[in-house]
Amino acid sequence: MTLAQQTAPASTLQGVIQAFGNHQHHLSEDQAQILVREIGIDPLRDLFRGESEELKSRRREIYFLARVMDRLEQGQMPVTLVEARALTAKFGAQALGQRLLDAFQNRNQAALKALQLQIDALRREADPEPGPAGSAPQSQASQASAAP
Repeated sequence: MTLAQQTAPASTLQGVIQAFGNHQHHLSEDQAQILVREIGIDPLRDLFRGESEELKSRRREIYFLARVMDRLEQGQMPVTLVEARALTAKFGAQALGQRLLDAFQNRNQAALKALQLQIDALRREADPEPGPAGSAPQSQASQASAAP
């Protein structure tokens, strides 16, 4: 049995937790459930089929995203993997981590509201609501954004 086979997650949550733990990324059961739900077992197995720098980087990213998603779900703000990636790309991992601490650990309502607004903005960008026939709502929005 190769090292890659030994560390590939089994088709259980405990297998996912163990595989990440073998690489110093300790997941909770909730975080593992998020990964299985969002990614699926087979793509998770693929993360452990070698030790290339690309795979190591992808494991770190997935681990971080699972933690972000878990924290947001605990705060009643469930996000998708795509949204969590977009938040990370927008703020950077360290800044996003600080925002999560501010919002949840310190129970800062302003930080919590700002995070919710950012998630809502991501959702609007990803799936804009179709406006009624004509461009009146768009022109009002652009006038409002152009105003000083």
